Amino acid sequence: MSGDSKVFFKELTEEEKLSKIFQLSNQTDAFVTVWEKGSKKKEKFSITYFNSNRTNKFIFISDSIKSYQGSEVLFNFDLKGLQFFGSGEVTLSGGSFVF
Repeated sequence: MSGDSKVFFKELTEEEKLSKIFQLSNQTDAFVTVWEKGSKKKEKFSITYFNSNRTNKFIFISDSIKSYQGSEVLFNFDLKGLQFFGSGEVTLSGGSFVF
């Protein structure tokens, strides 16, 4: 099949992961898709704030993320035409849900 795009998976270091998340913060509309492992239900959330001290937490606009609180979830986001995937936990911090 000519013309098919190739898929490459590469595991990133923690520093590379944080760098990609902060690059995402420079986009006008930053979105991340979240789902629980094995679930067909995926939800897209708009990111409103990125922690400025280079930790791996960011805050979502929608309180509907609270349904994932305490759960380990999978996520992906698009950055400059590339898809990035990861896992994390949704927690409540300072009255906001963070990932």
